[in-house]
Parts: sequence; structure tokens; C-alpha cells
Amino acid sequence: MERDRTSDWVVIYGERRGTEWYAVKEINRIIQRDVPYILRIVGADSADEEVMHHNVIILGTPKSNPMIRRFLEDGVIDICDGKPERYHLRVVPNGRVPGRHFVIIAGSNPNGLLYGIRDLEHYVLHRSSTGSACQENVIPSFERQLSQVDMKGGPAIDYRGLWTWGHVVYDYKRYLDNMSRWKMNMVVIWNDHAPVNAREVVEYAHERGIKVIWGYSWGWGERVDPNRPEELQIWTQRAIEKYEREYQDTGCDGIYFQTFTETNDLELNGRPIAELAVEWVNTISRKLFERHPELIIQFGLHATSIRENYSALAGVDERVSIVWEDIGIPRPAFPFSYEPEELEYFDSAVNYTSRIARLRGAEERVGIVVKSMTNLDWSRFEHQPRSFVMGEWDPGFVSHRAQQKIGRWRRVESEWRKNLGRVLETVRALADARPRRSTVLGLVEDGLWEEKMWLPVVLLAEASWGPHTEPQQLLEKVCMTQDVCQLE
Repeated sequence: MERDRTSDWVVIYGERRGTEWYAVKEINRIIQRDVPYILRIVGADSADEEVMHHNVIILGTPKSNPMIRRFLEDGVIDICDGKPERYHLRVVPNGRVPGRHFVIIAGSNPNGLLYGIRDLEHYVLHRSSTGSACQENVIPSFERQLSQVDMKGGPAIDYRGLWTWGHVVYDYKRYLDNMSRWKMNMVVIWNDHAPVNAREVVEYAHERGIKVIWGYSWGWGERVDPNRPEELQIWTQRAIEKYEREYQDTGCDGIYFQTFTETNDLELNGRPIAELAVEWVNTISRKLFERHPELIIQFGLHATSIRENYSALAGVDERVSIVWEDIGIPRPAFPFSYEPEELEYFDSAVNYTSRIARLRGAEERVGIVVKSMTNLDWSRFEHQPRSFVMGEWDPGFVSHRAQQKIGRWRRVESEWRKNLGRVLETVRALADARPRRSTVLGLVEDGLWEEKMWLPVVLLAEASWGPHTEPQQLLEKVCMTQDVCQLE
């Protein structure tokens, strides 16, 4: 006797392109693991009355899916706060057949839809009943009652992501996949030369709702005298030519640059580095904005050479995002230090973060780079002599390399578990300033994020999404998810 197929789940989607279509494929991947039949996928324009008698997952945005728009108009869902990346996940009775349900996943935009699916996966469905690192005992999902689910979400930080040199990303697809799994939407990739597959990297990231920012030097790591006007002219031309020659045609979203601020000195030839940096940044960035007005330009600034001279940075063009590194006086402290045990000057670091987040008032575009995880071995570092293929290494190498990193990640995880409250306090200092655009980037270089979703990285991603969560609550919530690699 043939079974009653009306109890099967059906997915009704809105748009078959870009991030929204990727979200549809992801919900299919998630649910197909739990059901013994082939999941049916239907476009909203093809959903007839027969389909509506099933258990139905309806997903999309008000713009892409008329069913979502109707739920919004009827007050069933609420994502109308005018902000991007919001979602409302709700389960309601089908209304046509007793015992059947509608699972509604509505996003204010395609990223919001994708993030609703992420939280459904991590915090409703595939959760471990043990919380162990080897998570075999997973609570069944679609076999249990869903009627109590009613979740809303949205980010506290606008841009959340990772910062890395490109040559130590060994599998760019899995690196970006894992970023997407934890609601990250920006990656900064620094190179001496653009990868030959840069366009493919950008396209893959964009499908997952991730902006790509290419990083390169505006005087960082090179012999330069910023007091000489002719040097500024040379570097202005170099910065523009490099972008237009190597990066413009990749389809990227922006560029990240550093100048001459990675030093403990406060002055160069009698002039404050803070003042020199403002002059260089404004001159070069304004020329770039004249030619490319939509470009995101991020200025990576090392606080070690600025310290209490930070008020001079109020003069940086408000279109430029200042992304601060190495915060802490007299030296960087967790989570800005390379080593996670550096706690002595944490109070000064979080206080400094709060001040710089308000530097340019309501128009402030500001970010921070959180370190205390993994970074390059600078004792063995060599600059790239030429272009290269990024992130397409042999899987066996990637797996072996990840095993070599476990000792480092075990030490990092121990400190992050103990000091998660400090991470949350730091991110809150940025979020509570309410800048026009906020950014939190985690430095994860040669850390094999593509192979393992390490707990500290996930904690930073979730802290950037919701920094007002209590530390123990966030830790327990994340540790009960199926995907996170835990070493303690």
C-alpha cells in the first residue's frame, strides 16, 4: 500500500538566482539529511492547491515571494524595520489539513533569508544532545513538534567576517562555505599580487552573501618617507593603478590598505604618524573615489603608532572605513593581541574601542580586527613574487595541515572559553556607539578554517551577530550545535 505523501515536506521558494537560490539549495541540503524521500522544490509561481495541502516550508523575501509578502501584510511575520539581513522564522498551522504546518522563513533581503536558515539549522534542528566534539547523537528534527518555533534575528554589527593573507587559504570554497554557515558577510584577503582565479573567488563569495575586499599595501612593509610630497604622488598613482590593473575586473566590493602605521613610534621625522596618515589616506582615497565612487575603502590602522593621538583621525574622509588593529595601551591586549593570554591591558583596549567608535560622529565608518587566534609565522614569511592560484590545494594536504594546527587551536580555545565575556564586551563597545557602518573582522591566517569550524571563530561570529548575549548562554548555545569543532 502506497504511503500518504501529503505528510511529506515541500519547499516553496521565491527567486532562483544569487544568494536566495543558494539559500534554497541549503535548506534542501539540511532537510534532505532527515527525511527518507526526495524533497520536492517548487517556485511560488507554480505552487497549486495540491502543494498547499502538504507540510510546506515557505521561504523568500517580500520582494521575491508573494506568499511571504502576504504573510507580512497579514501580520503573521514581522521584518519591516527597514534594516537588511533581518529574518523571521515562524511555524504556523497549515489551516487546510489538521496536523500539517507552514514553516515560514522570511528575510528582509536574501542574506536575511540565508541567516534564518542558518539559525534554523544550528539552533532548532541539528543539535547535539551531548555537546561533544564528535557529535553522533543528534536529536531528530522534522519528526518532532515544530509548533513552538518563533524566532527573529538581525545583526548588531554590519560587516562580520575574517581577515587573511590569500596564500594561506588552502580551499577557498570551503573557507567561504564555513563563513556563510555562521552568518559572516565579509572577507578581507591580502595579497602582494592578485590571485589568477580572483574573479572565481568573488563570484563564489557573492553567491553566499559575502563581500570580498582585496587588501594591498599603500606603503606598508616598504621603504617610504611620508613627509615627502613626491612620495605621496608616487603612491597615489601606484594604489590606483594596482586596483584598476589587478582587482577592478574581479567584481570585488572594495579594498583594504595599510600605510606606515605598524610601528611603536608615534612620529616620523618630527611629525605625528596620525597626521601623516590622514594626509596620505585622504589624498589617495579621494582620487580613488573620484574614479570609483561605489568602492568600499577600508583603512587598516595600527593603534600602536596612534595611541592618544587618535583625535587627529577625525579628519579622515568619512567615506573611508577606519579598521583598527593592535588596540591596547601601552601594548595590545586580548582580543587584539596575537597571543590570547595577553589580558593585562584589556580595560584600556575596550575603553579605546569605545572612544574611536565615536570619532567622526554619526557618519562614522569604523571597524576592528580581532586577533588572539592564528596568524602567519613571520619568522618564515616570504613575500609573493608573482600571481598564484588561491585556495585550490590538495585535500590531503589540507587535512594534514589542520592536524598540525590542533595544538594551537586547543590553547586558543581554552583562553576564549575563559574570556568570552571580554570578547562580547569589546564588540558591544563598538556596536553601542551606533556608527553608520560597523565592522568586526577576525584574523584567521593559516588556521585551516576551511577544514574545521573552530570554536573561537564561531564564537566571534556569533558575538558579532548578538554581543548582548550572556557569555555562558552563548557558549552553551554554540557548543550544542552539530558543526563546531571543540577541543576541550
